Amino acid sequence: MHTQVESIRTAARRHQSRLPSAQRKRLGQHFSGLQVGRLLTHLALDKHIRTVLDPMAGTGDLLDATWEAAAECGVALDCIDGVEIDGPTAAVCRDRMRGLLAGVHNAPKSEVIVANAFDAAAEERLAHSQYDLVITNPPYVRYQGRADQGTCAGSIRRQLHRVLVKRQTGPDAPVWRAAADGFSGLADLSIPAWLLAAALVRSGGRLALVVPATWRSRDYADVVRLLMSHCFEVERVVEGPRSAWFADALVCTHLVVARRRWPAGAKRGSPTREPPLTMPVDLSGHVRFAARTAAAGAGVGKPIPELSAVRTNRRPCRPGKAKPRFWYMLPDFAPRHLPAVAIPRVNHDALWAEANCRRRLLMDANFATVWARRSVWTPHALKALLNSAWCRAVMEALCTPMGGGALKVEATHLRRLPLPRLSERQRATLTKAGRRLTRDTSATQVDVDDIVLGALGADRRQLPKLAKALRERTIDLVHARRA
Repeated sequence: MHTQVESIRTAARRHQSRLPSAQRKRLGQHFSGLQVGRLLTHLALDKHIRTVLDPMAGTGDLLDATWEAAAECGVALDCIDGVEIDGPTAAVCRDRMRGLLAGVHNAPKSEVIVANAFDAAAEERLAHSQYDLVITNPPYVRYQGRADQGTCAGSIRRQLHRVLVKRQTGPDAPVWRAAADGFSGLADLSIPAWLLAAALVRSGGRLALVVPATWRSRDYADVVRLLMSHCFEVERVVEGPRSAWFADALVCTHLVVARRRWPAGAKRGSPTREPPLTMPVDLSGHVRFAARTAAAGAGVGKPIPELSAVRTNRRPCRPGKAKPRFWYMLPDFAPRHLPAVAIPRVNHDALWAEANCRRRLLMDANFATVWARRSVWTPHALKALLNSAWCRAVMEALCTPMGGGALKVEATHLRRLPLPRLSERQRATLTKAGRRLTRDTSATQVDVDDIVLGALGADRRQLPKLAKALRERTIDLVHARRA
């Protein structure tokens, strides 16, 4: 029996390895693996669970792990179902589950459906409208602009809205509708997939997910955090090792286990922008030329308007809403584009903040920026504060490690920085220090650290020792994410 099971699992791994890389990227096929699946299943499974669903099942790693854990723990399952969008992969999953359950006394029913989990066809073919345990690894992939298999942005939102309106009719229905209508059009597919999986959990059931660690920090994951706080009780969050569980993924991973409950919630609105100005004649000729130009690349070049860097600029005209925006348009400049201080969003070395004051430079989305609404903070004072041993250590621990050892800084991370209250005299001293401060001016760094750590309440006699410990901790964290 053991040999048969290993043969079934080997066939699934062989199928995964043979999938074209372009398809894996397009569908977000980062397969969970049995080790991650076993850990997640043992965290989520209990004796009351009878029905299990993976709506993005892949080759069945999580379903396999769930069945294995249920057999070990004596949990009697009634059904263990899956949905998979890719036909050949779904066939592998179906064969895998049939092989695992073959010859088992009182084996649960198992059905693997070939369908887009957002589609009505998948919903109609499921054995249950909601399940005791929904366990899945949502695809972490961009889908904006696609038109294949019903996975374009507009189709996903419409289908998700239909599912949520139909299934969520209790007192917290407004929260679900707000989530379906309000998630950002720039969000990756893991956000609507998370919402869909959550909707398939019965009251009192559990949701178990393998998700990118960015769900706790990205602004576009606000709808997920809102939904989880209103409709679920988060029981466990397990952070993956810095080296990541998935060799081909570029972000760290969390395992999230939550139990469904039923509080009420509220809906948010979204801002609109001013209509665009008319394009000058000379510029319009350049834009038309660029629209016909294919950008060179490793493969067949794409027209510039189709590149991911500009494609998301487009916004259609909707009745009663803002005017359309086109791929070649810049956003309206806001304070974040002309900041006092900027930090690169992706960093290989330890973080460093730089003042933007000699020549006021426009900063694009490759920088996390800081600005002061009042004149009490100068750019140099902010630079000194953010480059203190305290802030650099906290940012290194707070920001998101990525594949290859880089660290990603988001505005959300900067908002969560615990900062001291500084007097006018201390801010003036930081301004002077910030003018002199570079990566190599150790004496100036000592002055900055004394002010910041002293304002945090540290014993003045311990300031040098504490600053040194923070710098060493920062270096350790840098080395850890690079390992």
